Amino acid sequence: MTARAVHVGWAVLVALWLAPLDAGAQGVVHSPLDPVRLAADSAPAPVAPLEVLPFELAAADSFPSHADSIPAASPTAFGAAIPPLAPRPATADEQPPIVGPIVGAIVGGAIGLYGGAGLSLALFGGDNYNSDDLEDVAAVVLGASVGEVFLMPAGAHLGNGGKGSYWSALGGSALGFLATLGLSYLGPAGAIAGVGLQVALTVSGERRSANRKAAERAALERGASPAP
Repeated sequence: MTARAVHVGWAVLVALWLAPLDAGAQGVVHSPLDPVRLAADSAPAPVAPLEVLPFELAAADSFPSHADSIPAASPTAFGAAIPPLAPRPATADEQPPIVGPIVGAIVGGAIGLYGGAGLSLALFGGDNYNSDDLEDVAAVVLGASVGEVFLMPAGAHLGNGGKGSYWSALGGSALGFLATLGLSYLGPAGAIAGVGLQVALTVSGERRSANRKAAERAALERGASPAP
């Protein structure tokens, strides 16, 4: 009985000696005799609440605020150095393609040429055209010239969608007609070149006047005075 008790006592002591090793390896306790130590070590330390003393509040209120001294951003601070945009001329989407006024000028000139010649012959010539009759020739030449000069700019103006000025196109047509008269002395090639120049001047007058109108409208929209 005594030997068995001694063996049991040694077994208990060995178990108590090995227990903290297994428990310490698992991170549960530091010692079998003090299991509360791990909980005490792992518990977070209490944090004292922040306290603001009255003199600190008074010191914070005593500092002046510089928010009002910061100048406000001006909308023109960065845009003052940017010059205003120049009036924008009429673009391709504001005017029809240039083919329109060119075709219109050719068609208008042809109608004016033959229509004016026929009307003038009917009013001032004889019953039938006679190339040997000076009166008939003068009537045909006068009517054809007047009809071409006045109807060519009308065709160019309509072909350009009425964007420009008929009178500007008429000035180009008149100058082109005078050039045609001078080039006609060079023969048929000179006359054809003169008619081509007349069409070009007519269309140019129409398109330039359209650009000028568009620039004036753009200047008025921006509140500026139109360019002279």
